[in-house]
Amino acid sequence: MKKLILFFILLPSLAFGLSDSYKKRIHTETIFLLSGKPIIYTWGAADARGLKADCSGYIYSIFKYCGLPVKRTTSLQMSMGMAGWSSIPVELDDVEETDLLFFTWPESAKTRPNGHVGFLIEAHRSDLLEVTHASASKKQVVVQQYNPYLLKHTTAIRRLTFGDKK
Repeated sequence: MKKLILFFILLPSLAFGLSDSYKKRIHTETIFLLSGKPIIYTWGAADARGLKADCSGYIYSIFKYCGLPVKRTTSLQMSMGMAGWSSIPVELDDVEETDLLFFTWPESAKTRPNGHVGFLIEAHRSDLLEVTHASASKKQVVVQQYNPYLLKHTTAIRRLTFGDKK
């Protein structure tokens, strides 16, 4: 019985992140989408190639085009590793490209915990990681530095665990 309990305690730590080939596909798809016309923030939309998406719809759309079997869900479900978003929690010191970042803004902290989501992508001109997300306030998908404001309002960081890490 003790071995079984230990197995379930260690199980999350045995999960692997996305393989390098998936990360490369996600990076390529993201750069392709961001180099064209702006993707307009549209609540409830989930077609980045159709140039309309909300925050979780933007991520769903990119990951779907890259062959990852996820369901179209809210950022709250994604942050809990539910509805096809198999993932593990990650500490800020261990983040990698494609890790999901969840935010709660001050005006909605009580009603929408983990109410906004973005993901990390390697910057074009450096090895730094930046955040890309569908911003309701800017009314489009953006890429920006992971600045103190975003850091202050980050509520969770998760790493998808599809495939194997080679």
